[in-house]
Formats: sequence, C-alpha cells, structure tokens
Amino acid sequence: MTRTVKQKTYLKILIAIVALGFVLRAWRLTSLPLPPNGDELAFGYYGWSLLHYGMDEYGNKFPVYFSSIGDYKFPVLAYLNIIPATVFGLSEITVRFWPVVSGTLLIVLTYFLSGFVFANPLINLLSALFVAVSPWSITLSRTAHEVEVGMVFTYIALLAILYAARLLGKKGTNNQSSYMKVNTIFVVSFLLLLTSIFTYGSQRIFIPSVLLGLTAVAYFYKNELSNVKSRLAILFVIITALVGLSLIPWQARGRASGVVWRGVSQDQITNDAIYDGTGVIKTPIILTRIYHNKISENILDFSQNYLKNFNFNYLFFTGDTSPESTPQTGIVLHIELLLFVVGLLGVWKRQRGSNKAIPFVILITGAGASAITLGGPHMLRGSNMFPAIALFSAYGFFYIANSLVKNLWRKIVLILLGLLIFVNASFTTHQIFIHKPVQRPWYSDQTKAQLVSDTWSMRNNYKAVVMKEYPYIFFLFYNKISPSQFLANSDIMPESRDNQWERVNSIDNIYFGMPFDCPKGGKINVLYVCKGSEVPQNAQILKTYYFLDGIPAYSLIEFYPFSEKNQAAELPSMFNYMVERETKYPDGVIPNDIPGWW
Repeated sequence: MTRTVKQKTYLKILIAIVALGFVLRAWRLTSLPLPPNGDELAFGYYGWSLLHYGMDEYGNKFPVYFSSIGDYKFPVLAYLNIIPATVFGLSEITVRFWPVVSGTLLIVLTYFLSGFVFANPLINLLSALFVAVSPWSITLSRTAHEVEVGMVFTYIALLAILYAARLLGKKGTNNQSSYMKVNTIFVVSFLLLLTSIFTYGSQRIFIPSVLLGLTAVAYFYKNELSNVKSRLAILFVIITALVGLSLIPWQARGRASGVVWRGVSQDQITNDAIYDGTGVIKTPIILTRIYHNKISENILDFSQNYLKNFNFNYLFFTGDTSPESTPQTGIVLHIELLLFVVGLLGVWKRQRGSNKAIPFVILITGAGASAITLGGPHMLRGSNMFPAIALFSAYGFFYIANSLVKNLWRKIVLILLGLLIFVNASFTTHQIFIHKPVQRPWYSDQTKAQLVSDTWSMRNNYKAVVMKEYPYIFFLFYNKISPSQFLANSDIMPESRDNQWERVNSIDNIYFGMPFDCPKGGKINVLYVCKGSEVPQNAQILKTYYFLDGIPAYSLIEFYPFSEKNQAAELPSMFNYMVERETKYPDGVIPNDIPGWW
C-alpha cells in the first residue's frame, strides 16, 4: 500500500470516527439524557435577546457578565449563541448547538494533538476514537455547559503553538519570514486563550498552569518547544497577568467564589495541636509547630484534593457526584484503566518522541481547577485533563499490541481489545441514553417545559398562579418573553452580591416562593402548582405531570370549599390526599381579604 493510499485510508477512518462522535452527540439532542436545565436555557435566551434586543433580561446592554441567578455567567457562549439563534430562533437546538459542535471538534483536535506527540497515524486515530466514545465528552456535548467550548479555544491555541515550534525547527526556516509567521501564530494563540478565559472559569486556572508547564519543558528538556521558549514565557506572563486582572471585579468570580478551596481552618490546626498535648505520649512543642501549622496542613489538604482527581474509582467507574454523572460509568471507559496505566508507563519509558512530555503536562495541570474547589473531583472543572488520558490510552493499546505480545498472539489481542472497547463503549452509551434519564429524575427539569407553558397559557383564567420554585428563566425561554416585557411585568429584588437564586418574586400574575410543596389550604380562583404526589383534601386536580420513571412531578390544582363536596374525588395514579386538612379557615379556603396566596 502506497503512502498516499494509506493517508486516504487514515482520513476515511478519521471521518468515520468523527461521524460516529457527532451522532452520539447530536441524536435526540434536546431530550436525552435530560432536557435543558435553567443554566442551559439562560445561555440560549441570552443569544436570542442579544440578537433582537441587545440586552440581557435585566436590561444590561451587551454585558460582559450576565447576572442571571447571581452566578454572573461568562460572556463567550452567550454571544456565540447569537449565531444559532439567528437560524433556529429561541429553541432548545440553539441552547445545545455549540456544545455539540465543540464536542465534535475536540475529537479532531485530540487527533492532531496525538500527531504532535506520537506522529503515529494508528495512535492518532485511537486517541480520536477514545474521545469520540468517552462518557465525559458525550455527556458534556449534550448539555449546554461552557466547558467544551472553552476547551476548543484552548486546544486550538496549544496546537498552534506546537505548530509554530515545529515550523522553526525545520531546516531552512530560520529567516525573517518564518519568524513573522511564528509571531503571528502566537498573537492568534493569545487571542484564543484570552477568549477561553472568558468562556469558562476552569480555563483561568488551566491556561496559566499549562503554559507554565510547557515553558518549563521548553527550558529544561530538549524538544521542539525549545524553539519558542522565550515566546512561551512571554505568553505565560501576559496571560497570567490578564487572568489576575480579570478576577478583580466581584462579578467575575460569580458562583466560583462560593466553592473555592480556602485552606484548612485555624480551628482545625488548633485542635490538631491540642491533641499533641493531651495524648498519652506528649509531643515536644517544636514538633507540634512543625507538624501542625498553616503551611504543612494546607499542603496536606490541597494534596489530598488534587490527588482525588486521579482516583481510579472516579475516573473509570463512578464519576463524580454532580448531576452530569451517569450510573455505573466513570469519566472515561472502564477498559481505559488497563490501557491508560500501560500507556502512561510506556510513554514514560519507551516513547522516543521529543514531545512526550506534553500529555504529562496536560494531565498534571488539567486537574488544578478541580483541586482548588470544594466538593471533590468534578467532571466539568477537571475536563482539560481528559484528552491526555485518551492519548495515554491510545498509546497503551498500541504498546500492548506491538511490544507486549508476539506475532502469534498479536491478532488475537488486537481483536480482543477491539471487542472490549466496542462492548464498553456500547455499555456506557446505553447508560447515558437509557439509564440516566430515569435515574433520580427529580433532580432534573423533566416536565418543566410543559409545566411553564401550561401555566403561562392558563394564567389569565385565574387571579394568580402560585408555585414553590423560582423558574423565571423557563418562563422567559419557553414563552419568548422579551427583556422589556419581563422588566415591565415582574417583581424583582435589587441586584446585590448575595445569592440571588430567589431574586425574581413574580412575573405577571405568576408568583414564586410558596413555602410548601403544596399548601393544605388556598384561595378560590387561584391556580396552585404542587410538587410531588400529595394534594390537599379539598383540591381539584386539573393536570398532572410525571417524571420518566412514573413518579409524580407536579400537579395543577385549585381549591374548593369542603362544604361543596362531601366525598373526595378519585385521584390520578400515584397521587394521594394529605392526611391533615386546613383547619384555620372555614371550609378550608383562605378568605379573599387575607393578603397573600397561602
């Protein structure tokens, strides 16, 4: 087979892998594994509102940060959503358009990254395949998080830097024209990285860290990056300074300010020191000061947080505790436990390519953002490290097939590994598409789209519509309420630095914040949105909503006096009447002259 024929074959295989990855990300995009949540809808709404009105829902003209529910969302995805909003309008396709595109592009970017590290077409294709079928990328591509969008900008920039380094390493390229081209590439890389740090918060940790790591590699380890080491150092300094400046406004820290690791408390350090003095064996004061101080205990605590990101159970079997996790599925395929470990050792010991340090740098620095936040390892925050795992897994497959087995067994091993990857990938996709939609669906926003559409259309038939939750963004999105209409017809608390999840008290005559899942009594001619399966004894159920597992999610009810009906009506499936009844007011209904709705 000639080289040209081989190249065409490799290209066809890559196209097939990318096509497979796209299908896994785009099929039934708007409903599986879960419908869009409030954060996702917000980004879609911003694209639409910026396109038509040039503002967010609070009237801020082309803002840098979007107040939303007090988390001050980053701007890049919101502005990018102007493009799909132009084509698809305010729809769920607009919401998840860029995650699908980004997740598919990451397959290609991982292929090229592998090319710079290994320069072996088979390893490159395997690297792309592992990203195409990976649980982390499929899941994040099917939810409108900013993480993969930010990763695309970052990895394009890193690939451009690697290309510039290789360009200067070629013979006959040490001329003014080549230097100008390389400088242009670095300017473009800078702009891409700058865009990335305004896309997702983790990039503000990962980008300076990975640039520092690559700079260290360029200076202390002879490789292609040595050709651009001074430019890398300058880029690192500039980006790090800009990240620091970008964090000065409190809006820039947003929700992250509540989850950032702040170290061990002084009380904990004091208690540890006290134990030294109350134990059976008394510890000398000098040792107590050495063992229990801010520096030593914070180093231990941070190390523990950091190393949790490499916990095999987290990576290969259970994933994290976030809503993005999938039952019986880790971040990457189960089979990659074997391939990753073998690949890690194989690259370290045997790989002779001058760029072998690159995946190690990405792996080590990629866990940084997750390590400095609370709550343990996190798929979104640690996502930058996962392409490196794909590279090591691909090399592990190649290393087993070419170094650990001989000719007689090679085909058998290749077939066995291929079958294991296929079975494993089919199992994880089965878990994502079949199991995840019915696993604890009450933590999702299933049924909410229909609920807000129904209540909005029914609101004019009642004095008020009352509910417990604060899903204002659902009403804006699914009913296409413009920012000016929202501001004119809503009761909104003043903006502040405090948690603003409950900032919007009402829209039109729809009131949020009822302190019950369902009240025991209410007013006549008011529509109550009840959560769960219990309804009052003097309620008439107008409509019911069920999660995919058949458990009641919501019901729409209105009250009637006890005196008007002697026998309770038969309830829909899985619903039941409350044991207690309203006794404070006659007939179980609140008089009209009493203020409020509950």
